[in-house]
Amino acid sequence: MDNGDKSWMNLLRWTDEYIRGVNDFLDKAFERAAQGNEILCPCKKCMNRYWYYRNVVEDHLVVHGFVDGYTKWVFHGEGFSSRNTHHPSNDDESSTMRDDIDGLLHDTFRNIEGQAGDEEGVGERLSEDAKKFFKLLEEGKQELYPGLSNVAFSDLLELIKEAFPFAQSAGPLTKASSKIPAKVLRYFPLKPRLQRIFMCPETAAAMRWHANERPNDGNIRHPADGEAWKAFDSLHLDFSRDARNVRLGLSSDGFNPFRTMSISHSTWPVMLMNYNLSPWICMKSEYIMLSMIIPGPSSPGNDIDVYLRPLIEELKELWETGIDTFDAETNQTFRMRAALMWTVSDFPALAMLSGWSTKGRLACPTCNYDTCSQYLKNSHKMCYLGHRRFLPRDHPFLRDKKSFDGKEEHRPAPAPLSSEEVFEELLEFNNIFGKRAKKRPRSDKGPWRKRSIF
Repeated sequence: MDNGDKSWMNLLRWTDEYIRGVNDFLDKAFERAAQGNEILCPCKKCMNRYWYYRNVVEDHLVVHGFVDGYTKWVFHGEGFSSRNTHHPSNDDESSTMRDDIDGLLHDTFRNIEGQAGDEEGVGERLSEDAKKFFKLLEEGKQELYPGLSNVAFSDLLELIKEAFPFAQSAGPLTKASSKIPAKVLRYFPLKPRLQRIFMCPETAAAMRWHANERPNDGNIRHPADGEAWKAFDSLHLDFSRDARNVRLGLSSDGFNPFRTMSISHSTWPVMLMNYNLSPWICMKSEYIMLSMIIPGPSSPGNDIDVYLRPLIEELKELWETGIDTFDAETNQTFRMRAALMWTVSDFPALAMLSGWSTKGRLACPTCNYDTCSQYLKNSHKMCYLGHRRFLPRDHPFLRDKKSFDGKEEHRPAPAPLSSEEVFEELLEFNNIFGKRAKKRPRSDKGPWRKRSIF
């Protein structure tokens, strides 16, 4: 890769010249520095720390731009010898060994932080052992004579341990040192996915449907026609002023990925729905965003808050400060914000998300402390009565004794807990997650089992 004119890197990122420069850079980078169809992403967010496919790197460079000062593309083949384009035959063991070594080194160091930034600062941050390792690695690519490498692989492994002690935690090098993690959370960041929606003019226009194209005739066709949406707009005028700000809903439930009831297993996906879109689009599978996959084999229970933390942190940032996003329809950059409007779940999942136990005498979160319940001794189950209280005061069922419990119903409907009451009740609540939670004495907060992360 040569040191050509790179003035295009300072141009506006939506110009044709900048996009041509990005594609030329990607052509050369993938020719010289790709590992398994991936390269280090040099955008301002990734800073040469994370490996992605070409389409992802291209999106990042158009949205974020190159990291400041990265004018010599040392992480992408510039200044180094070209990659060996020889494709080994089946009996070429030395070439196969080299490919395996390169793959292992790639997997080991693909996400190590601290090597990002401009090329002049990289050498200063590396230790002497690390410099020696990279020098030996380059020398090892040269052949003393055909078929014989300059350095033994065992020497490289020893230097890896000395130069990068944290590399052993990034991936096991031997079977003896391998450890199986207790849980592995698969999380898919939200911000770049929302930004990508606005990179297409058609979908960018569709994100304004709820404000510009929704019929306003009093009928309820979309959540924007409901009272909750309207109340939110009245409370947050600055947010609702820009129709491009994203309204999200969250849903989660467990399923058995093995398609058999004989295996007790429960994996929990967490999905996000985009309610800016029209009702005939927002529930299509291609527009529902998979946020994370919480592994089994059992339900996360109250511990679901631990897994939700990275998503909640992103949602907080999107609500409080937002993120600069390019709108392909208007060819302008705007500050995109997002709000989580509500959660959608079945009754057991409601308990996990809200912290209110949906079992026992006070199982109903709507009736809360005024839940009308009765324990059935013979069936050893709890039943819930008193629903006539929600009927209009002149409804004939209120005076119907025979069809119900032999009593007339004159009690008013229970009042739902306000957000202020919930906040006060849980202000001093001490959450305990993990195995210790099972040994915790029963809480004096009634049905509350935790202070929800929401």
